[in-house]
Amino acid sequence: MSKEKELEPVFAFGFPRSGTTLLASVLERHPEICATPETHFLTKVCRRSLLGTWNYRQPATSVDKLLSQPYLNDISLNISRGSLLRKDRPPNPATFFRSLLTDYGECRNARIVVEKTPEHLLHALTLANWFPNAKFVCVVRDGRDVVSSVIKMPGASQWLAYHAASWSRFAAKEQRIEKHLAGRYLRIRYEDLIENPIAVVSNIDKFIGVQFHQNQITPSNNLESVPEWEMPWKAKTIRGFDPKRCYAYRTSLSQETQDQLTHIMREPLLHYGYNGKSNKTPRRCYSFTQRFLLGLAVSHPMKAARRLARKCLTILGKLDPIPKKT
Repeated sequence: MSKEKELEPVFAFGFPRSGTTLLASVLERHPEICATPETHFLTKVCRRSLLGTWNYRQPATSVDKLLSQPYLNDISLNISRGSLLRKDRPPNPATFFRSLLTDYGECRNARIVVEKTPEHLLHALTLANWFPNAKFVCVVRDGRDVVSSVIKMPGASQWLAYHAASWSRFAAKEQRIEKHLAGRYLRIRYEDLIENPIAVVSNIDKFIGVQFHQNQITPSNNLESVPEWEMPWKAKTIRGFDPKRCYAYRTSLSQETQDQLTHIMREPLLHYGYNGKSNKTPRRCYSFTQRFLLGLAVSHPMKAARRLARKCLTILGKLDPIPKKT
């Protein structure tokens, strides 16, 4: 990648705990591809350092704020501050991010750079405008497995209904993005990747413009996309394709909990080809009002409104942790 304008990144995303790390690790093992750790550039870096504003009169100030963000420490770069302040390329968040990915790829002599941040799904249209030649790969996973995995994360909330509503919100957003980015967008299912890795990986490689390489389905611990501090909860992911991780919720969650989650996530589950039928209507069924409050608690742009909705749901007893299978 000798010229910055030739950068054609691949953005890999999906709901957290949906297999995005596995997807990035599979792509990273290809000799022509490198993958970054999670940059959180649009979700946390820009938001925390710039608060939505860029100082065009003194761009060096904004550049310094971005470079000081801890989320960029995992990316080993030789990028110079001066290269971000060239007169022929007015610095802004878009050119800054492009420079980061370009430098990352050039340092590793890779033709394609994969950037994997799960929550970048919510900013896919912005990334599409910043990178007209970029391609997008989204991995989806059965929402019940996602919720079962999320609650095992360090410090994660045990409010299963809240996570289920969040997954449904992501699913609705993902379906809209797919329509906007037709031709540049590929969706895969986590379960298909696990059960038939060669066919799915070959399809992804064809989509991004490389030939399938056998190394991609060979487990390896030498991956730059997974920093050492993330290994405690991502080690299992990079060990290979474990069929036991598909539909694990059937043994880890009680039948009542499964029915409850299915009731909340039925429509997106069916859309993605999963079983959306429950054995019976859950005892704690969600009314339209309660589902509306869940939506507010997850997606309202105002923090105070999200907090108020969560408080209302807690009073109603609908966000109490659902007991897991013992």
